Amino acid sequence: MYVQPAENTENYKLFEIRPEIMFFHRTTKKSPHYVSAEFFYINHTDRFSKSYYYKNNKDVFFDQANYQRTKMGLNINYGIVVSFNKNKRFGMIPEMGLGYKIRNVKFSNIINEKVSESESEGCFPYSNESMYHELGTIKNIHFNFNWRLYYKF
Repeated sequence: MYVQPAENTENYKLFEIRPEIMFFHRTTKKSPHYVSAEFFYINHTDRFSKSYYYKNNKDVFFDQANYQRTKMGLNINYGIVVSFNKNKRFGMIPEMGLGYKIRNVKFSNIINEKVSESESEGCFPYSNESMYHELGTIKNIHFNFNWRLYYKF
């Protein structure tokens, strides 16, 4: 029995903040480069129906449960400002970064919890599915790639 969590949710709430400090280099050149430090914090709460999570290599199915995911970390980014015209009013900013993240997933107020008798195969560690079903705290590397368009008024 597999049910995608995004299809059986209610009371979805997500708060995210990403302050970034940029240090520009080569500002007099056509395409300035920069290095930045970006802190991020995400708080995601939801209520799942007819879903499951992993606990001690077993699938735990439930009729309804409150879900909370918090994620925080720090990235060091590198970017370049590419202008499409001479007065630099319009352009794009590709950016990539590498950092460290801590993710914590909790389930509470679980209704009709049933532990599977068979061993769980878990989920692929780089899928979106894992953030909904892996219970506990996970610390690992965080990679990001951003592509922004800009226009100066």
